[in-house]
Amino acid sequence: MINCTFNAVHERDMDLLFLEALVSDIGFANLVLSKTRFCSKEFQVLRAALSETETDLGETDICVILQIEDIRVGLLIENKIDAIAMPEQSLRYHKRAEKSILKGKFDAYEVFIFCPQKYYENNAEAKKYDHFLSYEEIKNYQRYRCCSCCSYYIRFHGCSCF
Repeated sequence: MINCTFNAVHERDMDLLFLEALVSDIGFANLVLSKTRFCSKEFQVLRAALSETETDLGETDICVILQIEDIRVGLLIENKIDAIAMPEQSLRYHKRAEKSILKGKFDAYEVFIFCPQKYYENNAEAKKYDHFLSYEEIKNYQRYRCCSCCSYYIRFHGCSCF
């Protein structure tokens, strides 16, 4: 086991980690899906992207499209460590998702925020997202699993978000 220590962790770093985990670790993807109506459903990852931007609606940090039965489901994820939430940010996630449905990218969607528990508790905008996954839940999952997406466990030492 390799112990990784980071002097600073930025949201983009976490975006990459979460994207990697969603597409390569079925347990992590199931943890995310457990928050939704698609809990316990078999799925296949069709597409994954970082930082997709709509000129008039802003950016989606992480977008993963899954095939679940005969439905293509978009998972749109906002990731926050400690940055200030933009006004109506969660609403814009829904607007981008609805626009993607009209474009035929997916048939249904789920909107998430991944952030530290303390951020969620102290931020009214964070509570507007449909689903919440705390960094603490993710850390707990990481701690007790055998890592299938890489050959080492990732520890979040030195990250002020925990």
